[in-house]
Amino acid sequence: MIISHSQIDHRYRDASPKPLVRISLFRSRINGALKYHEDGVPESQVEDALYLDAEQYRKRYGTRKTNVTVDGELISLYDAYLAFPEPIVDYRIFWQRVKRLQRDGLLDISTMEQAASLTTAHWITIFGGGRRRSFKYEGDEFPEHVGRIFSSVTAFLLEINRYDDRHSIWARLKRGWGLDEAVVEPLAPLDDRSGQIYVIICSESKKKYIGLTRMSLQQRWRHHVRVAMEGDAKTPLAKAIRKFGEDNFSMEVIESELNQDELPIREKFWIDKLKTLEPGGLNASPGGQMGGGKGRAVEYEGESFNSLESAAAVLSERTGIARHVVLRRLSRGDSLPESARKMSKHPEAGSNLWRRWKSLINSIRAGRREGVICERWENYDNFSSDVRDGYKPELRLIRKDTFKPWCQDNFEWVSKQTAVEIVHGKTYQIGGGHSVHLLQLQGLMDFAHRRLSIGSMNKGCHLKMP
Repeated sequence: MIISHSQIDHRYRDASPKPLVRISLFRSRINGALKYHEDGVPESQVEDALYLDAEQYRKRYGTRKTNVTVDGELISLYDAYLAFPEPIVDYRIFWQRVKRLQRDGLLDISTMEQAASLTTAHWITIFGGGRRRSFKYEGDEFPEHVGRIFSSVTAFLLEINRYDDRHSIWARLKRGWGLDEAVVEPLAPLDDRSGQIYVIICSESKKKYIGLTRMSLQQRWRHHVRVAMEGDAKTPLAKAIRKFGEDNFSMEVIESELNQDELPIREKFWIDKLKTLEPGGLNASPGGQMGGGKGRAVEYEGESFNSLESAAAVLSERTGIARHVVLRRLSRGDSLPESARKMSKHPEAGSNLWRRWKSLINSIRAGRREGVICERWENYDNFSSDVRDGYKPELRLIRKDTFKPWCQDNFEWVSKQTAVEIVHGKTYQIGGGHSVHLLQLQGLMDFAHRRLSIGSMNKGCHLKMP
């Protein structure tokens, strides 16, 4: 009888005759049985778990069932799947989606039905993929949604009818904008937007800073703080923010509704008028420039911009591609992709198991890992279905037979130590009998015998085990 999880591996290794199933499958069967046998799994079922094939074991003990709690009621996930009128994804994908909904606190009858009925593209649109996470909306601009949990920013944009602007809004969020601000601030090209002159005053030193912006004051201030706190900027303003803390500064507009030509002129005027140039103030330059100067005109795909910086700012916001990437490509005369590179749309993209699979595929293709991978495992869903039983993030995936391809009948989950012994350990014979790895052999010997070198083994030294 097995009464605890810690006994599973020992029972498998001590079994005689040799088990007919992989240890990972044995673990899965016993772990499942322990959920229903509080006093331990009977020896008869343990024997069956060691020697019966999948069909025989299923007939005797039934199909493994997953139960979930929905709206306070415990239900069978598979029965719920069959009850939906037209599920368009297979059960495994449905199971994965429901587990994610459960993890994010979004599981109810409605979302469960969506998990069964949505195409991959539609699922990603509403619930996101990869590393995206749910969030609770706590802003001010959309009071009807305050306190509501959204599965992703995309789902929120879809709800407020701003889905078509998602690339520009995502780009703003990546640059540190708040969600409300990223959504509400107009998306007009920067060249057509009026600007304002602002002053920042340090309450401790009484020194001032004059700047220009076509952003909101809140966004511009957040940018100043981020530059000061996340980098090593040496400007007087950045040094002051680090020294006194952002709470000791105030910011206000002193002139607004200025066009692009007027902004640098008025900035220079106010710096001179208020004497804000260092050391008496916090400005490092006398102003009169915008984005590093007006620069030369730039044309991209028939559209004109008055400078390279301006073109990069507009195209970055339009495509969602990082501004420095746009600037570099424009400088070299390269064209831009239509939008930023996207992660895979698979529901599990970015998960630990997904990254294991991608690493396996890529390392074999690049020649960094030995062996070949079977055609079946070129598809993640097949790979996931084959290896999920017995999978734990801390385990390592190895081939049982290194002369055969990576595939569903040639793998095993093992501990890191076991993987090191198998993958890197050279085998030696002891007295013409057992073959062991050097690491295993050292573990069997007393302290004196452990002063064993690979060189001595390679020279043909014979060992007599105690």
